[in-house]
Amino acid sequence: MKTRALLSSVVMLSPILGQAIKEAPPNEAVAVAATTPIAKSSEGPLGDIKISGLYRIRPEIRQNNGFSSGNGNNANYVGQKVQVGFLKNFGNDVKLKITFQDSRIWGGNLGSMSTLDTGIEQQALDVREAYLEFSKLAGGPLSVQVGRQKLVYGGQRLIGHLDWTNIGRSFDAVRLKYETKTNKLHAFSSIVTEGNSADVGQRTANMVDRYFSGIYNTFTGLSFMHVETYYLTRINTTNNNAEKLHTVGTRLSHKPKDVGLDYEIEAAYQFGQRNAMLSTSAYAGAAIVGYTLDLGIKMRLSFEADIASGDSNPNDNKFERFTNLYHTNHLYYGVADLISWQNMVSGALHYQLFFSKKLMLKTSYLYVAKAVAADSWWQVSGIANFNRLIAGSTSKELFHEIDLVLNYKLYKGIGLQGGFSYVLRGAALKEAGRDADLIFSYFMMTAKF
Repeated sequence: MKTRALLSSVVMLSPILGQAIKEAPPNEAVAVAATTPIAKSSEGPLGDIKISGLYRIRPEIRQNNGFSSGNGNNANYVGQKVQVGFLKNFGNDVKLKITFQDSRIWGGNLGSMSTLDTGIEQQALDVREAYLEFSKLAGGPLSVQVGRQKLVYGGQRLIGHLDWTNIGRSFDAVRLKYETKTNKLHAFSSIVTEGNSADVGQRTANMVDRYFSGIYNTFTGLSFMHVETYYLTRINTTNNNAEKLHTVGTRLSHKPKDVGLDYEIEAAYQFGQRNAMLSTSAYAGAAIVGYTLDLGIKMRLSFEADIASGDSNPNDNKFERFTNLYHTNHLYYGVADLISWQNMVSGALHYQLFFSKKLMLKTSYLYVAKAVAADSWWQVSGIANFNRLIAGSTSKELFHEIDLVLNYKLYKGIGLQGGFSYVLRGAALKEAGRDADLIFSYFMMTAKF
């Protein structure tokens, strides 16, 4: 009787078990039907898509913006960035990558006039990456990447992703890559602004055609040095009076696997025309030397020096100010992000302590001045600060900055970072009557998979 009842139960439950096996995740289905043979189904077209994600939140506080006291010069806000990425391999060395990004400031949407919601939603979602890549063309090391993509080269002083900001930077570009074991040769061309964008219904039309292109080569065949050389162009084709800027440069660098000496030296020169009346001749240079040692606690001490030319006379026919192009300056000239790599001279001393693989502390001191007193102080965004700061000042000294940054890896894929900057007024700011030192602090949490 027991056997007959058991068989009857199996017959009654078989449709339910079959449905459970179909709906369960693969590992659970195997557990349910350990000894039941199941027909192997073919993988669907979406089965091999890799999904990635990022969530970042960063409250920031700035006090005494413009080096002036008063509540009107204080600012605080919470920035948030969310990314979801998809990577599809089609086989035959072809892949598609798409990354969606939502970037917003908490409370930044237009407020609602009713109590039915908390804001009039504004579109914050955009496409950060969307490109196809064809590799091993003609069976060799040649590949081509077409679409919206990040361009990151060298130390990112001239070409970087700018991921520190709440939005970041992407290029609509075509890129050719010829990569061997010891050498990477890239050539790219991007459209930065399209003058005909209104013709296809673009809501805010660009007025000019601007193209950014370049050739960048990286040689890694030497054990003691990586050698990078580049030629970059930014051209406005609107008319003959438009900018035609050319940049040539080289970067030498070395980073030890663990402890020892590291260095980075970069030099660049720019030529061409600012417009039909102004010819361009400008330069920039940077050097970093560091040493890492392990005395029970690993530590690194480094020194950095930077210089970029300024325009000594705005009324002549020469444009002498270096243009910082599409940088990630947050890596260099201070946590508070107060200056760009143009018309500047700076020196910095950094000290890092690596308490463990999870915990790192970095302290820095920076001195920053203008290279040319008659030219402006140029912000990290490339906009003139204080309108030729300081017109009546005879001093080049801008500020002294003290930074403190703490990194902690909370879990796998989740990191915490806190930063603090105290920026003291230099002689030029004091002569201009600025009455307060600037304070900047932030806390950042990043989770990604």
